[in-house]
Amino acid sequence: MLLNILLSLLVLNIMVIAHELGHYILAKRNKIGVHEFAIGFGPTLLKKKWHDTLWLIKAFPLGGYNGLKGEMDAEKGSGNFSTAPKWAKLQVLLAGSFMNVLMAVVAFYLALALYGWKVPIPLNFKPIGAVITTIGKPYPVVNAVVENSPMGKLGLTLPFQIVSVNQVAMTSPAEVVNAISNSSTDSIDMEIITKDGSNQIFVIRDENKKVGIQIGAAPIQLDYGSTLVNKTFSGFSHSANMTVLTGRMLGMMIAFTAKTGDYEPLGYAFAGPVAIVAAVGSVVTDSKTVVADLANMTGLIGISLALFNMLPFPGLDGWHIFLLFYEKARGRKPNERIVGIVTAIGLFFLLGLGALIMLKDVWMFFLR
Repeated sequence: MLLNILLSLLVLNIMVIAHELGHYILAKRNKIGVHEFAIGFGPTLLKKKWHDTLWLIKAFPLGGYNGLKGEMDAEKGSGNFSTAPKWAKLQVLLAGSFMNVLMAVVAFYLALALYGWKVPIPLNFKPIGAVITTIGKPYPVVNAVVENSPMGKLGLTLPFQIVSVNQVAMTSPAEVVNAISNSSTDSIDMEIITKDGSNQIFVIRDENKKVGIQIGAAPIQLDYGSTLVNKTFSGFSHSANMTVLTGRMLGMMIAFTAKTGDYEPLGYAFAGPVAIVAAVGSVVTDSKTVVADLANMTGLIGISLALFNMLPFPGLDGWHIFLLFYEKARGRKPNERIVGIVTAIGLFFLLGLGALIMLKDVWMFFLR
């Protein structure tokens, strides 16, 4: 467990510190003062003044922050964030998410190289800089059978693939279902592929013209190794592909919850540090490609942090970017008192949401 926690902290801190470092670099580049740069939170263990910034290492190694000069209120002297030009402010605000994306690209390069430039995906879509290929042979896959059903009674080792039904080749789950349902006889002749090789089996369908299988399409993967160009730009293209894929999966989860009222699948989409510890534990325990899987996880966290911070929600970087564009469009600053109240409410909400997600993760991964 200790190893899982340490690896989880490493994965999280790489992205959070990179985010804050992006703010720091662009602040200094635009001559905006940075009072503090802290790694972690809680009591200070070590501190050192360097380049007019007090660098701090805190007791609890999770996250970090920048203390920009004049970030909250204008301070005397030059180098204030609040009085800096809008273009300089925009650069500083965008830099955090940019660094997350950049680190994700590096992490994905490492993961893809270790994977052999191929990575499994759950959904079919039109990728950038890659081709979608099947994993293994392109036949429908049976992942589960109904207990005491005609197929369940055969005692076959799962999963297995269905090559043909009644001597007709199968290329999709729908074809298998139709072939079984529309068979002229109840005796179904199947050619299947198991981990031990090809087999010819016969199964008698039940009175509902079913054999008791849960079938899906052959597993698919993104293949970045088809050309040298694809490999060269795979870190960038995989970042874009994962963003699209994550958005589609989240949309499917939301639609499923709206239709069924079941919030459990959606709950897995919103994860905190506890869920990351559980995921890292699963990788360390079960994976044969630990380094690649951790690198891939780091990249996914980086993309998620970048997108999350760009949301125009009070307290996030996207909120402050929204205020900049509002000021530019209206020709004047919004009411500072109202902005302060709304931002404080947003931060309070985010802290509460974080606490709820942590409790949810403890229940889902360790108590249930």
